[in-house]
Amino acid sequence: MFEARERIRASNADVLVVCHGAPDGARDWIKAVGHDFPMVSDLDKKMYSDIFGFQSGSFFTIFGLSSISYYVRAAFSGRTLPVGSPGADIYQLGGNVIMEGGNEDGELKGNILYTYGSKNPADRPSIEDLLKELEIK
Repeated sequence: MFEARERIRASNADVLVVCHGAPDGARDWIKAVGHDFPMVSDLDKKMYSDIFGFQSGSFFTIFGLSSISYYVRAAFSGRTLPVGSPGADIYQLGGNVIMEGGNEDGELKGNILYTYGSKNPADRPSIEDLLKELEIK
């Protein structure tokens, strides 16, 4: 993780985590996952859906074989799995975005250079793939 942070900084970039849940749930998630990146809450999902185009999944997308397999492997490898917050939208799929520009007065400014919308909860590009995308942008 330290190497990835250095490569991100070398690309003159920063990380911003966007959650779609309540701020209290986001704080609990930060504690469970253990990251220290800045995080904003997008309760009305304007960034998630309107700007980034991330979609909700079906019951079978969320609880399908690929998701269950991922979580079983993670549990057996000793990783602590974060627990969702009561009332959270468990069907909202996430993703990754690389943008140029920055955050100005609470609004994202700049062009979207790369978007990866997850197909299921366990579907994310690797850190290496994201760094490669960042380096070519």
